[in-house]
Order: sequence, then structure tokens, then C-alpha cells
Amino acid sequence: MRKCFVALHTEKPSWKEFCNSKFFHTKGQSLLEVILALALFALFVTAFGSLATGGFTALTRGDEYAQAGFVAQEGMEALLSIRNKGWNELKYSESGVDIQNGEWTLKGEGSFDIAGNFTRTIFLYPVCLDASNQITSCPGLFTDAHSKQAIVRVQWETSHGQSQELMRTMYLANWESKEWIEDTEGDFSDGTFNGTAISPVLGDGDGAITLQEL
Repeated sequence: MRKCFVALHTEKPSWKEFCNSKFFHTKGQSLLEVILALALFALFVTAFGSLATGGFTALTRGDEYAQAGFVAQEGMEALLSIRNKGWNELKYSESGVDIQNGEWTLKGEGSFDIAGNFTRTIFLYPVCLDASNQITSCPGLFTDAHSKQAIVRVQWETSHGQSQELMRTMYLANWESKEWIEDTEGDFSDGTFNGTAISPVLGDGDGAITLQEL
């Protein structure tokens, strides 16, 4: 408006001609273009910043999951080492693991162990079988005394304060165990003795007398 006012005191061009001139409107369009350009630039910077932040978060989360996987794998290897040392060592239903005298061992019922920023807990469950000796949900027809289901759970808190967990499942078997089986009519006629048990499906499928689990 100031330029238009000044134009009133000039002979050429008149204030109307000046205000309607291409020069005047070009100035207005340039200002609008600058505002739009700044708005688009701000939008681009915001979007790029969000994308970069999201990518960094995903990268960090992926690295945490990879580390948790290593911790779970270590727990599974510890269980195999304990199994090889002695089947009777797998006597807890929930425990952490520890190294004592250079060997892996279970810490005790209800315990867990800490590996860096991760909390590791191992769960041991019985394995139940059906009439076809296939694994089924417990309680099945009978429990396999020489197998256990192991679940390794790893929990941690992310850098953003979110709780996460990862679980791995494996089956352990006591391959070196031996069974004393009686499955003839004469064997059954002898009756059962101390330290023996009756299984309805072992042997050739019609039942057997086995050594009782200690």
C-alpha cells in the first residue's frame, strides 16, 4: 500500500496502473511462492526426520532381537551340556543357568539368570504320549520318563522402555536310558515287584512291566 500511495504523487505511471502492473503482482506471487516453498521444505524435513528416526528404531530393535536370539541359543546349549552330564540334573521346572567349576548347571527352582541387558529363564515340562507313542498335550495316555520339553525365555526392555520377550523351544531325550521290558503272559503272571511299573502300551503294544522311574 505504501508503494501505491507514493505512486499517487507521480505522473507516470498512475497509482492504478502501478498497482495493477505486472511488477506489483509479480512481487505478490513471489512472496506466495516463497511461503509455499518454505512449507514444502518444512514438510519434507519433518517426513525425512520421521523416516530416519523410524529406520534407526527398527535397526536398534533388530539388533536387540539378534542379541536375544544369541542368549536363548546359549541357554539351549547349556541345557544340552547339563543333559549330557546327567539326566537327573534336569530336576527343576523353572530355573536359570550358571557356570560352576567350568560347567553349566541349573541354579535352582524359581530362579533366572542375567545376561547383559537380558533376563533368561528356562522352563522344563514333561512330555506326554498317546496310544501311538506320539507327543500330545498333557495329560496324555502316559508320560515319557526319558524326554522333556524345554522352553528358553529371554526378556528385555528396549531403549524406548518397551518390554519384549523371545522364546525358543526344544526337546531333550535321555538316549542312553535302558528299559527292562516283560511283555509275555508268563512275565505278567510273575506279578510286579519293588522298583517296577506297568505300562499299558510299551512292548509290542499290549502292555509291559518296566523299571520304575526313580
